[in-house]
Amino acid sequence: MMKSQRLDDARRKIEERDQAWQDEKADILKEVQRLKAEATRMVKILAMEYEEENLSEDKKRSLSQEVYSLQLVVEMRTGEVRNLREQLARAAQKLEQAEIVGEKLRKAT
Repeated sequence: MMKSQRLDDARRKIEERDQAWQDEKADILKEVQRLKAEATRMVKILAMEYEEENLSEDKKRSLSQEVYSLQLVVEMRTGEVRNLREQLARAAQKLEQAEIVGEKLRKAT
């Protein structure tokens, strides 16, 4: 009877240990699943941030090209304005000379 009792105790302890391992295994699997979900969420966030960074890099590059383009346009317009001012100055000088010549002709006649 003692032997039977010891066998029952041993069997019960083994079953308890087995149940504890099963519970621990279930807890570990739940934690692993939670960590996998968290990792997936973090990867998605990083991917979105990376996309935003790339977009902002593309935007910066695009804006930089646009600024350069506008600088070229401003330089061209500045050159055109300078050219027009020179033409205006020459035209004003010719007009002044024409008025002087006209004045001299009126006096002569």
